[in-house]
Amino acid sequence: MAGYVMRSTVIVPKTVAELEGGQTVAKGSAVTLPESYGDHLVAEKLARRDDDAVTNQADRDRADMIGEIIEMLGDDEFTKGGKPDVEAINKALPEDADPVTAAERDSVWAAMEAAD
Repeated sequence: MAGYVMRSTVIVPKTVAELEGGQTVAKGSAVTLPESYGDHLVAEKLARRDDDAVTNQADRDRADMIGEIIEMLGDDEFTKGGKPDVEAINKALPEDADPVTAAERDSVWAAMEAAD
């Protein structure tokens, strides 16, 4: 699997990969695809390779996970300043996940507050 950024809107066959956001990938979107198919899209000038796309998706997935945990926290799991308690978030993480830092918490929390 490798990261690609679409230069054109592309419909990815389900036989290649089932995508969470649907099979249509819009121009400018980053997506992870099997290299044989992704490289075919590059050769057809429909996509460009983007090795950062995998990292970016992993970052988005982690931020989503942290946000979901924050949404489940009880009132007593927030600091006096009103932020989610980092220790409470870390207790709710899957066992194999890296601990959340205060900076990560702040970034996710700011995005959640802006969305309200």
